Parts: sequence; C-alpha cells; structure tokens
Amino acid sequence: MRKSQGYNNVHTWKGGYCEQGKCRLHYIPKGCRGVQPPDPIKNVPIGCAYICTNQVKNRSEYGYYYVGTICKHLTKDGEYVLGTCKSFKNNGTICVPYYN
Repeated sequence: MRKSQGYNNVHTWKGGYCEQGKCRLHYIPKGCRGVQPPDPIKNVPIGCAYICTNQVKNRSEYGYYYVGTICKHLTKDGEYVLGTCKSFKNNGTICVPYYN
C-alpha cells in the first residue's frame, strides 16, 4: 500500500506492488460505462471516483460520480470535510469542499 493521488485525485492509501525497489500502483483503466456508481447517500465517497468490475473484460475499472454528488474531501491535515463533486479535466469530477 502506498499513499498516492492516483485516479481519484485524493492522497489516500492504494494497493500496489514492488518493482525494482519502487512502489507502483496497480493500473486501473477508466471505464465503468453503463455501470451506475454506488449510492453516495448510503456511504459518502472519499473523492469522486468509484471502482466497478467490467464483466466482459473481467477487470476493475474506475468511473466518476456525477457533478453535484456529495463527497468527502481529504484535507492536508488528514481530516475529512464534506464537499460536492465538480467538473474536472478529462470529463471527470473532483471533490471540492463546501468551504471553498
């Protein structure tokens, strides 16, 4: 595990592997086409990305929650504050704290 910004633009712990003495993240391609994101009301997401399983290709992929979805933003102090998903580069979304 290593702390990395990764696909969801949040510096949280993500699974990986060691290669020639360096930690590498597992590659997860963007996808999840036709897969609805998990219900953010039942479990408020950290950031605005989610992981799904592509049944055809039998692999994990990531997708983004919709603009306006409630989310948790990780501050520099390691605290979580509520925010909302806003448009971000490459048709993605990023969690922006309410106090911005």
